Amino acid sequence: MVIIVDLRLEAGLVPRTFSLPGLELTLDVVGRVEEFIGNPENEYDIPCWAEVWPAAMALAAYLSTLELRERKLLELGCGLGLPGLVAAVKGARVTFSDYHPEALELVSHNSTRLGLRAGQTTFHLGDWRRFSLVGQFDLVLASDIMYDPKLNPYLLDLFPRYLAPGGELLVSHPGRPDTLAALDALRRQYAWPETKEEIQVTVDDPYFPRYKVLVHCFQRPGP
Repeated sequence: MVIIVDLRLEAGLVPRTFSLPGLELTLDVVGRVEEFIGNPENEYDIPCWAEVWPAAMALAAYLSTLELRERKLLELGCGLGLPGLVAAVKGARVTFSDYHPEALELVSHNSTRLGLRAGQTTFHLGDWRRFSLVGQFDLVLASDIMYDPKLNPYLLDLFPRYLAPGGELLVSHPGRPDTLAALDALRRQYAWPETKEEIQVTVDDPYFPRYKVLVHCFQRPGP
């Protein structure tokens, strides 16, 4: 995939530093999210990808404590790609996927900013309803993407397609009801062993400054 950085991104980027356990990194993030609003009546044109969500911050913190060197990761619905970029900094080979090309453009920009080596990050523009990526991965990341009941069944089909036997699916979320329902469906459908951890996230918001985010680890049985 050829990545061409949109000039709107270059005009609206601002640096933001993320301090994680044992790791600190600075990324360029979108400073003027409103510039990317297309048709406000079309839910798929709303630029959710351009925000740094608490669930992404929690999953990034979780990943910062793991040994990831040379592991293959897929981040679905990556948005700004914070969790995947943390994994790449720790030596993983990461495929970033999103429905919005601008999201992948910005992740590619930040990959260069971080000095990641050539071939360490790859990019897939895709729609979960018609997803054409080839390959399997040691870890699949799903950061606050299971919120749409119309799309969740497609995700439940994608997880076993892309998670290698013995691999781990990491799902982070702030407790959305539709996410909880989708996780229940995942448990019924696959019965993969599960652990979970609660991570506290503080954000710069005077109304909702603190979030409790759950990170679930589902392990697909290996051979």
